[in-house]
Amino acid sequence: MTRLDEMRRPERGKLLPVLFYLTIGLLLWGMHLTLVYAAHTAICALAASPLAATITLAAVTVAIALPLVLILFCQRAFARLLGISEGITEPRIYDRISFFLNLLSLAGILWSGLAVAVLSSCAPGR
Repeated sequence: MTRLDEMRRPERGKLLPVLFYLTIGLLLWGMHLTLVYAAHTAICALAASPLAATITLAAVTVAIALPLVLILFCQRAFARLLGISEGITEPRIYDRISFFLNLLSLAGILWSGLAVAVLSSCAPGR
């Protein structure tokens, strides 16, 4: 099998870890948005204090941003943990793609977490 054939039809065993490696940042960003909006809605609907909403949203932001920062700094170790470090043909290309997607995701998480500091929680009319 040639290299082109391998790129066209990757083995199923290699495909899922590589996709997870490439999209972990996007998955964490989506989880962050889901948790932030669900927690904010639930806390405000229960008429809890705005301080409780702010603390919860800040905690969710920190709890999701820290693993992503760890993945950014230990990217090769994360790839080895998934078992894809030696299984792919051009690991540097995948590393770069994953790094920039993770960096973009971290910026999105921090940007939406910044709203906690700027906007008042549970404001009427939202």
